[in-house]
Amino acid sequence: YVNTPMRYIWDMYDLYFKKKFPQIFYREVAHYLRIWDVSASSRADVLIANSNFAAERIWKYWRRKVDNVIFPPVNLYDGDICTEKKEYFVAGAPFEPNKGGEFLLECAKWIGFDLKIIGSGGSMKKFKKKYKDCKNIKFLSWVSEEKKYETFSKARGYILMGVEEYGIFPVEAVSCGTPVLAYAQGGVLDTVREGENGVLLKKRTLEDFKIAYERFLATDWDYREVSKSLRNVNSKEDFKKKFKELLVENGVDI
Repeated sequence: YVNTPMRYIWDMYDLYFKKKFPQIFYREVAHYLRIWDVSASSRADVLIANSNFAAERIWKYWRRKVDNVIFPPVNLYDGDICTEKKEYFVAGAPFEPNKGGEFLLECAKWIGFDLKIIGSGGSMKKFKKKYKDCKNIKFLSWVSEEKKYETFSKARGYILMGVEEYGIFPVEAVSCGTPVLAYAQGGVLDTVREGENGVLLKKRTLEDFKIAYERFLATDWDYREVSKSLRNVNSKEDFKKKFKELLVENGVDI
């Protein structure tokens, strides 16, 4: 079951290592890791991707077609849908190079909308220091499941500016009836649809973000319908069932 080929040795190498020195060392290591990655992938009897985006990356870098896509299990919100939203937006742990965190924070700083960020990660301390004077940005760090869903449920929207293979947080937010403003790349395209449960941004520029943000604000969201709009998501039970069925179909004893 594959979440992704190693992103930091393939298309996202520059995001992770462009500023690392000596470059010749990192490029040599990445080269050999690519050889190992492709070789190791050829030994799998059954290959399952967690999203259509992951399946495309597997074909692009490993030249293997997956046997199927099985979306990951997600614990969805089962409480009352909040129809009186607060004015803030929320984002989940955008602190790794592929998460688009700095771009998101620059947008919040430039436009001035209230942003709450849950979770932690490698760049959190750097971002907290850099944006300490932005009173509209709050870093909540780790929160309980109950607090997470309370924050999602009351938020005006969830924002994702990174490229994720699937994207659990946006799915959890939509299950709360909270629409998503997302960069139109990655696994989020399996779960977020323009005008139905979110707004998609095609280019990560401040001007394009502002246009998408204003389109988001102008949309008359039916939050109960948003919560019912989820597709391409599995419960734990459905995930296990589909996984076992696929293995049996491919002759694997379980």
